[in-house]
Amino acid sequence: MRRLNNPEYQQRNLLLLLPLTGLAVLTWLLDSRVTPGLDMLTRQALLSFIRTLFPCLFAITVALIVPGRYLIARVSLVTGTYFLSLLLARYFLEDALDNPSICVLAAVTSMLVLPENDDEVLLNRSAQLTDRLMPLVLPFIVLLSLIIVIKQIEAFVLISFNEAFGKSLLSVIFAPLFLVLQALGSQEILNDVATLRYESDMVSPFVNAVSITSLFSLPTVILAKAFFSQGAPRLFLTMLAMVSVMSASVGTCSSLIYILLIIFWPGTFAILLFCSIITYLNSYALSALAFTTIPNLYTPDIDLSQALPFFYSQELHTLEAAAVFMPLIFVALSSLISRDTGTLRHSRHDLAPAGLRPELQNSPDLSTLAFLRALGGLSNLVSVRSEDGALFITIVSPEKLHVASLDALSLSYPEYDRIHRLLALAVGDHSDLIAKKLTALMENEFGEQEHEIVVPESFKIRPMPHVHHSPRLYQG
Repeated sequence: MRRLNNPEYQQRNLLLLLPLTGLAVLTWLLDSRVTPGLDMLTRQALLSFIRTLFPCLFAITVALIVPGRYLIARVSLVTGTYFLSLLLARYFLEDALDNPSICVLAAVTSMLVLPENDDEVLLNRSAQLTDRLMPLVLPFIVLLSLIIVIKQIEAFVLISFNEAFGKSLLSVIFAPLFLVLQALGSQEILNDVATLRYESDMVSPFVNAVSITSLFSLPTVILAKAFFSQGAPRLFLTMLAMVSVMSASVGTCSSLIYILLIIFWPGTFAILLFCSIITYLNSYALSALAFTTIPNLYTPDIDLSQALPFFYSQELHTLEAAAVFMPLIFVALSSLISRDTGTLRHSRHDLAPAGLRPELQNSPDLSTLAFLRALGGLSNLVSVRSEDGALFITIVSPEKLHVASLDALSLSYPEYDRIHRLLALAVGDHSDLIAKKLTALMENEFGEQEHEIVVPESFKIRPMPHVHHSPRLYQG
């Protein structure tokens, strides 16, 4: 999955939004108010079909945008793994068919262990048996691991969520726990337990923490992350925020968006969990009415017709406003802390490798030499370009790279795409100048002058026509 986070493929990542958009639109079309002519059995059958199909299309899209050869083999591997995982998961999880997000996770993990030429190892008889079987075995290992995690969380909920806990503010922990289970597609158990064991004055904070976080905080935190991002990730995050607004009430779409956040931006997902805790406490302090009922809380979708209007009361209005402003503040603070941490990391001389000094950051010439040394010399470079404060360097051999030196010189940990041997380094303001200097050294690696002294062509010395050789001069 790290290949998808490479800036080279961020434009392809926009394809991931198509299954989410299609699922949201079809779910809306199958609403009883939009298509009243459909009978209940047909409606439920169609909803079950699209809830199974579009997560599979999401996993297939991942296989399509990951670069590599043998596209049909990769798509077939992901599709087969998804449906086999679905058959296996339905025996352990009752609601696996309604929200098969763990099957999506299991299917796309096969992309993690494919070699440089994707399934070339699978077709190579000389490859080791483990290399050939790992893309087939790893998804089911991940699936069983996720099922065990879900079962352990369910056991924790059943044991700890007693009547005394349902009266205490310590039950705030079940609001972020609901979001984690929703990401895994198994929030039904918490819905049932909360209905039976939550006291009346604790039901409203729990419902508001889950629903308002999903409807308001989720799009806001993604949009805030886009504001503090650069380049192609900003476009992807902006579009993802728009899709999350459109599909916030659709449980399967929300689960897939949570999965994207967990994989690519886990810190952003942690901020979202923290926002749910604060929303719970705010709702309890304001004694706000429940936005909806627990049976309507992502089972698997939220029916907004059975929920209160967004501006029903002043307390609800305050909760929604806080749910919008909290992610903005937390993401801004997180970005500033990350930036300060990166600055401090570069200024610590004791952590810098030998030969690198803090003043390199203020000297492009010394920085270029330091990068050249860390990259393994000119012979290890193929091409260098700069984009949005980052260096994209195509190298010959990754074994010659000094990762510790590159990490000390860069603003973030270097990213390497082994398919195209492309190294991405976040450098900052000096990226354009360093790229020009490295390119100039590659074009003129021996240091020749631009205007060399022109040496005329050699010519032969011939005797003049009036000079005659006399044989007498050579006689003894």
